[in-house]
Amino acid sequence: MPFLCCGGSTEENVVTEDGAGRGVPGDASPPVIAEGDEEKEKAIAESIYHDARQSLTMSMVYRPLNVSLMRSNFSLDTKPQELLMKNNAAAKQGVTDSVVVRQGLEQQPASSGFQANPGYPGSLTDKELEACLEFRKFIRDKRPEEPTYYEIVHCYDDFEDEAFSLCRIMRARNFVVQDAVTLLGGSIETWGEARAHNFYPDLQQAMGCPASIVPTELPLIPSGIAKNGSMVAYFKAGSIDLKFLDCLTDLDNFISFIWNTFTHRFREMAVQAQKEFPNTTILGEVTIVIDLKGISRSLFTEKVMEVLKKAIKVLNCFPEALSKLIIFNAPFFFSAIWLVLKVFLDPRTIQKVDIFAYESSGMKCIAEHIDSTQLIADYGGKGPSCQDILHQLREKGTLREVVERFMINSRGNKSWDVELAANEKATVSVLTRSSGGVQFTIEKSGEKVGDVVVEPDGGGSGAYTKTIVSGVAGPGKLTVAANSSSSHTEYFLVVVRVYPA
Repeated sequence: MPFLCCGGSTEENVVTEDGAGRGVPGDASPPVIAEGDEEKEKAIAESIYHDARQSLTMSMVYRPLNVSLMRSNFSLDTKPQELLMKNNAAAKQGVTDSVVVRQGLEQQPASSGFQANPGYPGSLTDKELEACLEFRKFIRDKRPEEPTYYEIVHCYDDFEDEAFSLCRIMRARNFVVQDAVTLLGGSIETWGEARAHNFYPDLQQAMGCPASIVPTELPLIPSGIAKNGSMVAYFKAGSIDLKFLDCLTDLDNFISFIWNTFTHRFREMAVQAQKEFPNTTILGEVTIVIDLKGISRSLFTEKVMEVLKKAIKVLNCFPEALSKLIIFNAPFFFSAIWLVLKVFLDPRTIQKVDIFAYESSGMKCIAEHIDSTQLIADYGGKGPSCQDILHQLREKGTLREVVERFMINSRGNKSWDVELAANEKATVSVLTRSSGGVQFTIEKSGEKVGDVVVEPDGGGSGAYTKTIVSGVAGPGKLTVAANSSSSHTEYFLVVVRVYPA
């Protein structure tokens, strides 16, 4: 079935389900749609994203691995010729470092039925092999003077062998050494800024809010692996509300979240995946599924667009780390957003993006890349649900951690109940930017156990956390009630952490 990948060329070919196609300029301005005309908006979105598929070059879209490509087979300093697609025989063991590299780049596993993917270890041409070795020599020679080249290539050494790292970078520039050097050189400043902070290992310190709460408001959920051995992450962008995201921290701090995700968190995910799937080679790549269902135009403010552009600069520091990006439930207005964002993406990255207006078409694409056993339950798979994964990401030591959004209108009120068992105790806190005027009252089975007016200590307009009550023992119904005397709407994230009593 043919498909459309947005931004793949100057002219994008939109292919209908019956195979008929028509050319559409890649940067054409989208038509204007009246607010609220949802059916017309969906129809035009369908014509733009066209839930159809169109093949790309083999160098851009890689076939899923039929069998495990075992990294342990690759020793780049002793058997370099085994990286060649024509060479299945084991090479003689050598003693030089460069021979070990060559082995890893050339060796094709002897597993039955294996089909090596273009540009990966075991499938290189002689020219590609020599380019990898030349590039490797450059980054090693350059390391004392400028370590960034070496650091970017080897950032996933915890789980990604050098042969895969070299190929990943070189694929990004079609195995042209100077182009690869230029690519990494463009990230030296961005990489150096993050390196100065060790790529933000402590997310709570970097963002100024509890790390376990971040995925409830910015739902980037890791789960399972794709058919090609890349890790998988799901992003339910439609559930984001800037008013509540703002209760956590400043938007600029989310760049530290991106760095943490692509370095520390990414490595943790890969190491865990390798434990779960010991017979599969886990690639230093990720397949991302983005669900735009329910997303609002108002989310894409000028500030958000600036943050997204900065996030893309971070992504560009990890060449070929994106294996696939599948976006579905895309409304018409997203076409204009995409036209802006793709300008900042590498052309090869753009060609890995599929955008669909409808969920059914997006699910067909997802099924091509993610097996049902790995797909999360939210989309009909046999994997865990997003709620299950969020539960796993809760604060250590808690039995559960529940978050409720409170929007309190002027002079308004809101309440929320949480049941506590006999062997449980709870702490209630709020995250907000409220300047004051909202009183929170906590009751257990009708008896008041806490009463606090939430306001920042010493004034200020930044996000802050306030504990309302702690150590409330069960059993009983815990009621969190808010009453506002403020003249304007206030926003809160109410967090109930339940611990063993």
